[in-house]
Amino acid sequence: MNTPDVHRSIKNALKNIIKDQATQYIILDVVGACHRLTVHALQFLKLFLLTSYEQGVPLQEVTEHLVVTIMKVLCEESNGSETKTKGCKETTLHLKQELRLFHQQHYKPTMIDNQEKLGFTNMTQLLQYIAGCQGLREQYQTPLCATFEPVS
Repeated sequence: MNTPDVHRSIKNALKNIIKDQATQYIILDVVGACHRLTVHALQFLKLFLLTSYEQGVPLQEVTEHLVVTIMKVLCEESNGSETKTKGCKETTLHLKQELRLFHQQHYKPTMIDNQEKLGFTNMTQLLQYIAGCQGLREQYQTPLCATFEPVS
């Protein structure tokens, strides 16, 4: 005797769910922007960690805070503006300065289109979600610790 599934997933196109084409374009733009920002953040993180290792600097722990800060720095640098740092902790300000300097010296020269505009307007909550849900800690921290010995 077969019992029916309690939960069933049905794949459906966005245009079948949202009929208003303007809303579809808004959603697709946000998804595209999140994808570009995620790719840049992951590439930046790889280069940052590998460069730190090559220079003999102790590897920084990959945390959600580090990834969100990288995303914000990428957006600020591509738009040529800084977000308000009112109420930021001293450690966050120091990290942002370090990441900005690294962006200018190491990451920006490697970008194919270094004039690409990245932004996170109205996407602050999405940045937290992207940084926390993609398993970045496991993707980068574990292989780095297993591959590279800590520098003393």
